Amino acid sequence: MKVADRPVNETQRLMTLRGLNILDTIPEERFDRITRLAKMVFGVPIVVINLVDSERTWAKSVRGLELTDAPRDLSFCGHVINDDASLVITDASVDERFHDNPYVRQDPSVRFYAGAPLHAADGQPVGTLCLLDRQPRELTAEQLRVLHDLATMVEDELTSVQVATSDPLTGISNRRGFELLTETALPLTRRLGGTSILLLFDLDGFKPINDVHGHAVGDRALVDFANCMLKAFRNADVIARLGGDEFCVLGAATEAQIAVPVARLRDHLAQLTDRPYRLSFSVGAATYVPDQHRTIAELVAAADRAMFEQKRNRKR
Repeated sequence: MKVADRPVNETQRLMTLRGLNILDTIPEERFDRITRLAKMVFGVPIVVINLVDSERTWAKSVRGLELTDAPRDLSFCGHVINDDASLVITDASVDERFHDNPYVRQDPSVRFYAGAPLHAADGQPVGTLCLLDRQPRELTAEQLRVLHDLATMVEDELTSVQVATSDPLTGISNRRGFELLTETALPLTRRLGGTSILLLFDLDGFKPINDVHGHAVGDRALVDFANCMLKAFRNADVIARLGGDEFCVLGAATEAQIAVPVARLRDHLAQLTDRPYRLSFSVGAATYVPDQHRTIAELVAAADRAMFEQKRNRKR
């Protein structure tokens, strides 16, 4: 079995992928209708919209399989991403790259594979639209063109998702993106028995920055704060700007554990010595308790109450 090399631009590619705010989100009809259409048009048993993360492939929409996560090193899609070109395998059982692949030798017993790359708005390849069959088959030139047309439809949807769920100023998730991501993250926490905590941040004295230096400088301060959050917290944490000067982080941790990244955030902000402002913040923390927080809004409200209490105690 030949494992696909990593693309030379892998770091930027992963940044683009994660900036889409789509990994591990719930199924959406906009993508499911494309996989349904592809399954009907090509008459294949399996169609997948796969996104290629650092160590796995993750299916945003899948028809004909229960599997949504797979190791990247076993995937056909990793080769598509590396070459940034369509890949058609007529019979994987006699292909030197895949004949001993577990997905060929065992369930789902893949023989035919056709994958077209999916690109984000900046041109980075982030995934594939792929067709799979348990029988060898071929793809005509016209069928390949249709596959590319459907891949373009997926790319259009990826772009619209990014626009709708990203904060245009800071580039991190906006409130809608945060809610979509947490719709998946919180049920997983409940099912796996883990602990998640929400941190709600409010910039101290942000209004005077706008009043004294103007809104352009105020916007720069918000971007600075978002960038420092990205440095302080983990890639797996959900980081968002909820609006104005209000930011939040949802991560798998306890209240004792989050003290370290919060301290890192303060350190990163302190290093912005060439700015006409000094950034500081208030923060409220709320641990996710399924019986108490039936919605993400209730969890945010609990963190907001904790932050209000912190501010009140500082004034005493």
